Amino acid sequence: MEINMDFVIPSPLQEVDYLTTCQLQVKRDDLIHRDLSGNKYRKLIGHVDYIIKNHVKGIVTFGGAFSNHLYSCAAFAKKYNLLAIGIVRGEDDVSNPTLQYCRSMGMELFFVTRQEYSLKQESKVIRDILVPYDDYYLIPEGGDHPLAMSGLSAMIDEVIDPPDYIAVSAGTGSTAIGILKAMIAKGWKTKLMVLPALKHSGIKDRIIADTGVPASQFVYADQYTFGGYAKSKNTLIAFINDFYSKTHIPLDPVYNGKLVYGLTDLDQKGFFKSNERIIWIHTGGLQGIHGYNYLTKKGDQAMIHPV
Repeated sequence: MEINMDFVIPSPLQEVDYLTTCQLQVKRDDLIHRDLSGNKYRKLIGHVDYIIKNHVKGIVTFGGAFSNHLYSCAAFAKKYNLLAIGIVRGEDDVSNPTLQYCRSMGMELFFVTRQEYSLKQESKVIRDILVPYDDYYLIPEGGDHPLAMSGLSAMIDEVIDPPDYIAVSAGTGSTAIGILKAMIAKGWKTKLMVLPALKHSGIKDRIIADTGVPASQFVYADQYTFGGYAKSKNTLIAFINDFYSKTHIPLDPVYNGKLVYGLTDLDQKGFFKSNERIIWIHTGGLQGIHGYNYLTKKGDQAMIHPV
C-alpha cells in the first residue's frame, strides 16, 4: 500500500477581507481533500504512516451519528483500501447523511447505547462486537493520539511568517495542543486563540496542562458556543450564510462558524489592534452542513447554504 498524493499540501493561505481593524488570513485546510480534510486529515495522516509500515488490513473507530471523525475515517479507509468498523453512539437512522456516506465508503456500523458507548472497550457489549476484529488498528475517537501530533506540527511548518494570533476551534482540545506544541518548539511568540464549540472548563485545563503554555501566549474565548456542542441559533446560521456570500468560504455550524462569528465580534469590540495579523485555521468539517440541514428539516431553524 502506498500513500496517495492527491492531497492539496501545503494548504493555501488566503486573505479574508471581512474584519474591520486587523488583517485576517485563513489556512484553508478545508481544501486539502474533498472528503478527508481539515484537522481530521492532519490527525489521521500520522496513522496512515503507521498502517502502511505495519501492513494493517482494517481499522476500528468510534463516533457520534453526525461525527466528522467517523466520516473522515470512512473516507480514509476507502482511499487506502482498508476494511473499516465504526462503533456509533445511539440509534441507527438510514436517512442520516453522515451514516449514509460511511456506509457508501464500505464502513460497517455497529450501534450501541450512549451508556455503553461512554465505556468504550470497557463495555462488554463493545468488546463482544470487536472480537472478530482484534487484529484491526484502533483509532481513538476524534483521532486523539500521539501519532496525530506530527500532522498538526507539519501544518505549522507550512506557515512561513508567524502571525500575531493563530485562531482555532476546539472540541476536545487536541488540535489546539498540537498547534501550540509546534509553535513553542519553533520559539514563536504568536498567541493561540481557542474558541471552543462547547463550554467545558476541561478543554482549557487540558490545553494548559499538556503544553505548559504561558498565559501571555494563550487566549481562551468560550462565549461563542451558542448553547453548546452541535447546537446553533438562527443568528449564527444567518452569519454563516452572509459570510459565504461575501467571501465564498463555507463554514460549518459546529466549529468554524462559531469561531469566525467570535473573531468578528471581538474585532468589532476593539479586541485586536489595527496592525495585528490573525491566521484562522479552517478545520474543515463541512459535511456537518449536510447533517445540520437534515436535522433542520425536522425543526424550524434556518438552513445553511451552500451544501
